[in-house]
Amino acid sequence: DTCAVHSSGPIPVINIALLYSRIQKAETEPPVAEFHVPATERRQIASVKSVRLFESGRELFAASAAGIEDEAVTRSRISRLPLIPPHVQGLSFHRESILPLISLSRKMKLSKTGAEALALVAEIGGERFAFTADADAGTLFKKDFTIKPLPPLVESNWIRGAVVRAGEILPLIDLGGLMSARADGADERPLPERYSPDSRFPFLFGKEDVELVEFSLLGARHALPKTEVEDTVQFRPYRQVPNVQPIVVGVTEHDGGLLPVLDLAMCFGRRSLVTPDWSMLLVKNGDFRALVITEAVFGERRLELHAQRGVPMVLPHRVVYGCYPDAAVVRLVLNVEALAVHFDKALVKDLLRALSKEMEQAP
Repeated sequence: DTCAVHSSGPIPVINIALLYSRIQKAETEPPVAEFHVPATERRQIASVKSVRLFESGRELFAASAAGIEDEAVTRSRISRLPLIPPHVQGLSFHRESILPLISLSRKMKLSKTGAEALALVAEIGGERFAFTADADAGTLFKKDFTIKPLPPLVESNWIRGAVVRAGEILPLIDLGGLMSARADGADERPLPERYSPDSRFPFLFGKEDVELVEFSLLGARHALPKTEVEDTVQFRPYRQVPNVQPIVVGVTEHDGGLLPVLDLAMCFGRRSLVTPDWSMLLVKNGDFRALVITEAVFGERRLELHAQRGVPMVLPHRVVYGCYPDAAVVRLVLNVEALAVHFDKALVKDLLRALSKEMEQAP
């Protein structure tokens, strides 16, 4: 519970009396250190006047510059401790203070890890922390950027907006929210509660002729309700965002706002290999809006009542509206909103059973 400092390095001082009491209790499992940060006041993204840009996990992010020291510091000697959370690298000595050293890439669960050679020192809730970063990209002021809110499908307690600079999208990290957030996300509003779908398609399918838009998914042709397809747009680059479901591959700008970009191949345990000649389907269902990437859009199709079929399995939340035979294969009519907000890897195996041989054998 204390440290000595020698040659600018913190040296943990073992509390022998407490250690002895642990031994007397003969505990079979050593206690893991808790690292709780009291919840900080939620900062309104519109109030952010300047942002600090930094690279973590080989990607560029932004955070409010308020509370972050002007100069990043080179990581000094680190005292590593046992039985601490994986994102806490240890203790560091900076300006006569002992600071916990937090790996941002691990805390944000980024897929890649960079050099983490620098540390940004920030004050959160009256306490100071050192956050590792691959590079310090400096400070931007209000005139040089805009902040746009993230769509509900993508936002979390610690990332609710993005900095947009000359077409570049940089997720805006709330360091206070990040440090006080629970790892299991239990303190966030469940995805199904963030949207209010209003599609009438489930009431029409199986009762009357319906209009569909067919598109390519993993080399096979499937469909969406025409009433849920607002537009077809040319493929545009998107930016990945941490802490989202695997079906969400990123966000991109559209009509002045940010929309989630979805890869429906993830519903079948795959990942699309995107090229610039792909397209995007703009899907709308109530207040849910998203862009779905696709290799090709085949156009509209009128599906007569006699060709409409239910899916021969029980799928929760009606993630698939139904299906229809087309020559020797079966096409699915997908519910994008339900797939996005109820996405669960456990559904993948169930959906695979409904696939045509054509899709099962696709590369």
